[in-house]
This record gives sequence, C-alpha cells and structure tokens, in this order.
Amino acid sequence: MFSKSLKGLLVTAFSALLANAQDITSNTIDRGTISISLGNTHIYPDVYYSIIDVAVASFTGSFNNEGGFYLTSDSSLIALTASIVGTSITNSGDWAFNSIQSLTTPDFYLTATISFSNTGTMWFGGDGLGVPIMSVLGLSWENDGLMVFSLTTRSTGEVLLGAALGVGTQTITNEGTICLINQVYEQSTKIEGSGCIDIGEDSTVFLYPSTSLTFISSSHCRIAYSNL
Repeated sequence: MFSKSLKGLLVTAFSALLANAQDITSNTIDRGTISISLGNTHIYPDVYYSIIDVAVASFTGSFNNEGGFYLTSDSSLIALTASIVGTSITNSGDWAFNSIQSLTTPDFYLTATISFSNTGTMWFGGDGLGVPIMSVLGLSWENDGLMVFSLTTRSTGEVLLGAALGVGTQTITNEGTICLINQVYEQSTKIEGSGCIDIGEDSTVFLYPSTSLTFISSSHCRIAYSNL
C-alpha cells in the first residue's frame, strides 16, 4: 500500500489544472492530476462537468450542480482526494466521486458553512483499504434525494454527516435515502425527516437511543445504540 506522503510526492510530478469561478454551460471534460478552483462553481441543467485522471481536486466557493458533476481517478496507485468548501453546496443533478480503481484510500470532504442541500443523486465510491473518510457537513443540512457511500471492502473509515465546524442546530434532515455499503456511520447529530437509511452489506451504524428512523438493512449489517 502507498502512504499518503508518497501520494503527495507522486502528485507533484503530474499536471495541475487551475481555474477561477466557473459557469459550466456546455459539456466539459478536463484532465489534470491536481485540480484547483477558486470561486463559485455553477453547473447548469442538461450539461456535465467531468474531471478525469484526477488525484487531488479542491474547490473553494459556493457549489451548485444542476447537471452532472463527475470526478474520477483511474490510477491504481493514487486515490482521489476531493474537497469542496463554500457557503453553500447544492446538488439537484447527478454527482459522482469515483476512486474504486485505486489501491490507496480516498478522502472526500464537503463542507458548507451555511447550507448543504441534495435533491438529486450523489454517489461516493472508493477502495476500503486503509482509513477512508467521506464527510458531508453543513450548518444546515438536508437530503431529499439519494446519497450513496460505497467502499469495495469494509474498513475502519467513517461516513460523517452533520453540522459544519461543529456549530449550528446539530440536526440534519433526511427526507430521501442514504445508502451505506461497507461503511461505518456513527450518529453525531439529531436526525429528522421521514426518509430512510439503507444499511447495506458489511455496514455498521451507531445511533442515539432516542433515534426513530426507517431502516432498510441487509443480513450482514449491524445496528448499535450508543450510551448517550
């Protein structure tokens, strides 16, 4: 397995893709091992923005996807590390972070300092070796669509869902579906809404004792309650 320090050394040897604020109004495909965007990003309906062969993708600014947004690492050596930090992160289209071909661990960080909202489909996938992190945080947080967090094998990494920077209402609203495959999720905020959590193969969910949710579970999953 390749360490993250080695990953950093390898990345510096490849190309970088730099961009300012972006309005994606037509189908766009970029390549670049490192992709950095400073400023707001808006992907309009019926078009897609795809970055392939990417190892590190960083977006700073509000992010609004109404079309398709795809980040893909095709390398078997370098997994995808992706981060989006802005006042708002909104998805009403199709969204995929794909690092399942890589033998190192992916890290996905979405942090909205004001609001996170999903009414579309979001898929986050990677290899389970090591300790991958898949984090979606927002001061206000609502899912009305589908969110899938998938690993090829079970690991000790976690899915993190909750308030950004540890502040806010400490409540997330799920009116849609959250799917976990080979994942660990430990509840850190109240969960409201009439949506469901699909606990898939080899996944473990730790919940507050007072939590009342709808679950769809496989025969090889585990639900546990914390002592809070």
